[in-house]
Amino acid sequence: MFLAGWVLGTAAGLGLAAGLLIGSIGVGGIILVPSLIELPIGTTDEERVNTAVASCMFSYIFVGLAGGCAYARKKSVNWRSTLWIFFGAVPGGAVGAIIVGYLKALWIKLILYSLVMLSAIYSMYRTIKQHKLKEQEAPEDLETVEPGSILDHCAWKGRITRVGIGMIVGVGSALTGTSGPVILLPILLTLHWDT
Repeated sequence: MFLAGWVLGTAAGLGLAAGLLIGSIGVGGIILVPSLIELPIGTTDEERVNTAVASCMFSYIFVGLAGGCAYARKKSVNWRSTLWIFFGAVPGGAVGAIIVGYLKALWIKLILYSLVMLSAIYSMYRTIKQHKLKEQEAPEDLETVEPGSILDHCAWKGRITRVGIGMIVGVGSALTGTSGPVILLPILLTLHWDT
């Protein structure tokens, strides 16, 4: 299928915007899939959704590598914790990619748009909560990690939990075509994990 120049230009602009957001705040892929679905990149709804999801997932490889290298240079990556999430995310992504082949475009869109809404609601909740904490001027509690808890990435409970979360993130990302942080960041922020 031949795509018009304006479609390619629009897709490139959306990709650039998403890449900038992913690199700077970790979340941006969530704008890419819904936008690409609306472009004439296929003749049927199924074709547009599958092309958008596959294109986005492929592009996140390079955006993730670039952003990961930048954060690694700043030494802001906890590699022990991240590795366990990775061990779950890779097979989860494969499972999600297989599942997406069996779902109708309508279901993928419903899952995707639900994720967009949940992400927006969670972001508003976190913003309001942080604003209220600043108004109270209460010192932020520094949590200590108890050895052997699920927060301890050196304990088996913590490792297994991270693999499970990685699986959820991998499946969810592959099903919706969103980048993993859309699902992972709310989980990590809620649990106060370092990664």
